[in-house]
Amino acid sequence: MGTKSCCTVHQRHNPIIQYTAEKDDTLQKISKKFYDSYSKWTRIYEANKSVIPNPDRIKPGTVLQIPMD
Repeated sequence: MGTKSCCTVHQRHNPIIQYTAEKDDTLQKISKKFYDSYSKWTRIYEANKSVIPNPDRIKPGTVLQIPMD
């Protein structure tokens, strides 16, 4: 998958994509966008608990780290 203008790829030990949440985003929708599966949303939540107090609500503008390993 190529990078989109919304994202920054960080290559460390594990590849991470930085994604800024948009209006109407949910963890499930973001999971589908990056993993092609709605059910992998917990990976995103686990990597971002410090910025997502409630996994049912994501504020637009929240910067998320998307693990790509």
